[in-house]
This record gives sequence, structure tokens and C-alpha cells, in this order.
Amino acid sequence: MEPLNPITSPHPYLHRSLDDGVLTLTLADPVARCGLDVETIEALDQTVWQVASDPRVRLIVLQGLAGHFGRGLNDPAFTEMHRQDPQRVRQALYSLGRWRDGQLRTLPQPVLAVIEGPCAGVFITLVQACDIALCSDDAQFILKESDAHWLAQEPALQAGADCLAARALTYHHLLGQPISGQQAERMGLVTFSHPAEQLRHELMQLLVSLREKDALALQFTKETLAHAPSMSWDAAVNFTAAKFAEIKSRQAAGTSSRAAAVSDFLAGKNKPGLGG
Repeated sequence: MEPLNPITSPHPYLHRSLDDGVLTLTLADPVARCGLDVETIEALDQTVWQVASDPRVRLIVLQGLAGHFGRGLNDPAFTEMHRQDPQRVRQALYSLGRWRDGQLRTLPQPVLAVIEGPCAGVFITLVQACDIALCSDDAQFILKESDAHWLAQEPALQAGADCLAARALTYHHLLGQPISGQQAERMGLVTFSHPAEQLRHELMQLLVSLREKDALALQFTKETLAHAPSMSWDAAVNFTAAKFAEIKSRQAAGTSSRAAAVSDFLAGKNKPGLGG
């Protein structure tokens, strides 16, 4: 893939900006707010493939525009596209399932969602795919039934949020009530909910903390959390030991002070705790 161009957007409704290692992806439909279309999914998929191997990108932030995270799929646009090119629609839905169940969760960079305002239907799937999700207390998570027709066509997708408890999911489906930000935190749909006026401050504090951490260590942590739960105990121990050895080797080849210390240790020049 070509290196990521942080200035040129691949689609008018997907804005990209890269600042001090943080790539901000803004899903923007400022005119109609009519939902996610196939072209925007394709543009986001292209970006996801690019950033996986881009060393300039340390962290990824996914957000909406002007207090609206997303109102679900654009049903008329999907219907028209399905009439013209059903395979293209299936591929777009497959991409959504792949992001949630694997690709975003195994990106080397941590992915953060910032939710303000409505977050409906398939946009809940995007939130599930992120490593950390922050929202405002007045955010609204809406289990949009009109998305169910499209989501049901891709087996990897579900109309609801699979990280919600079954009873909570049933309750909100039956009553048709949105889930508030504070409720979403209690249910585990988001990591933290904050008052709207504090949300951006909390985001910046989190980004500062993550930027201070070693990028390889963050990648190792993500990979371990993604794979170890499905392994046996012995396999998980072997996996983490192999990844730890890989990190030490890769850090030793770097130029940072941390990498230099690891290199000296591996070469026998420095033995912490045993004197100079």
C-alpha cells in the first residue's frame, strides 16, 4: 500500500488528520446526516489497511462530526447500490464484520472511539471494534432495527451489541429506548462516560498517557488480549514468552533510550541490580 497521506481524504465524508502520531478519523456527513454508505466504508477500509504498516501512526481516534457519531446505515443508498452491484454491498458488510472481529483489534496501534450524540445501528459495531471507547454522558446508543436487514446478510455481524449482557440487550430492544452514556459505561459498551464539557480533556489526557508508552509494548498487549483468551494455558504461556522475546529483539534494533538499554543488557554490558 502507498504510505498514508494525512492531508488528502479518500472520501469527502471521511476526514483524516495526523498530528504528533495521532491519526484522527472523522466520519462526516454534515449535510444530510443520512448514515453510512458503501463508499465511506470502502474509504475507511482503505485507511485501515494503510495505517497498519505506517510507522508515523502511533494512535488512532475514530469520531463523528459536530456532536454526531453516526446514525446507522444509509438504507436508500445501500438499496440502490445493492440493485446495481450486490457483491460490492456484501464486501462492505464483510469489512464491517472483519473490523469488529479481528482487523481493528489486531492493528499494532491502539484504536480509540469518541462518541458524542447519537450512535445508532452499525456504528455500535464500530465502537465494539475499538480498544477504548469514551463517550459523553448525554450520548445515545440506539439499537436501530432498520439496520438489521443488512447486518443479517453478513454472518459475522449482529444487529445488536455482542458486548452487552443478554438481558440488557433484550430490555432495550423491547422498549425501543436508547442507551445513555452512563448506562453504556455500566453495561460495558464503552470504557468511560464523562460529562460533555470534560470529554475532550479526558481524551487528551488519555492520548498523552498512551504516547508515553512503548509502541511495541502496546502492540504486544493488544495481540495478547486478542489471542490468549482462546488458547489453552500452556499455549498462552508459550505465546507470551515468544512475543516477549520478539519485543526484546525488536527493541534492541531500535535507536531509542529504551532500545539502547535493552541492547546493552542483551550484550552483557549492563546488568540491572548486579552493579556496573
